[in-house]
Formats: sequence, C-alpha cells, structure tokens
Amino acid sequence: MTEKCGLEVSTALRIAPYVFLRPGSLTWGEWGEIDWQEREWRIPGFKMKNNKPHVVPLARQVVEYLENLRRYTGEGQYLFLSHGKTGHLTTNSLLKASHADGYGPKEFTSDGFRQLGVDLLKQLGPSHDLILSLFHL
Repeated sequence: MTEKCGLEVSTALRIAPYVFLRPGSLTWGEWGEIDWQEREWRIPGFKMKNNKPHVVPLARQVVEYLENLRRYTGEGQYLFLSHGKTGHLTTNSLLKASHADGYGPKEFTSDGFRQLGVDLLKQLGPSHDLILSLFHL
C-alpha cells in the first residue's frame, strides 16, 4: 500500500492481514489495549460487535510495526490518529488509500483481510464454532 497515505493508514493496512479485525475495531485501537509483555491486543467488549472482550495475539511483525508507530502516536490515546475530528482513523481512510493505489471496490474492501482469514480457516477445516469464536461472527 502507498506510503503517500500517511504512517497511520499505512501501518493499519500492514497489520490488518495479521490481526483479522473488523475495520472499525482496528482503527479504533488504543495504546492502553496493547499488552507489550504478552504481545497481545486486548480489545474491550464495548468495541466488539458481540460486546465480548477479544484478545488478539500479536505476531513479531505487528509488534515491530506498532513499536515504530508508537514513536509518532504513542503519546496519544489512539494507535491510528486521525488528522480530523474523530481522534482516530476512520475505516474510510483505509478504503481511500487502497483506491489511491488502484484497487477498486471489487479488489479490496476494508473488511477483506478479515474475510480472507475466515475463508482460509474454513478451508483448513476447524469447527464452525471455533471460527465463530475467533472472528466474532
């Protein structure tokens, strides 16, 4: 994805394929939710569609991306600061960046990485209940 979109959007798009979160849960991430010791992202229930807390294990690459981002946005509340009114990025920011790179709505949606994770797991054959619990469907 393009670097022209800004560090926050670029980082969000880079970690999206690792964390398989809904775009809103991703862009609404807060520094206080990151457990650096356990390498986990602990998302409170009120931010999740089913109102249940969710723990996302963080791959080494995601930790590296977040550590780099923390140098720029770590003093604030949100991982992905907006330069607008909301305080954090909107999901539309992710779409705009992908469209600027030439990916249209048929090639990319902001929920596409999450759907890819669901589809891959279905092919591997774990139980439907496990997939539901992992992705809060």
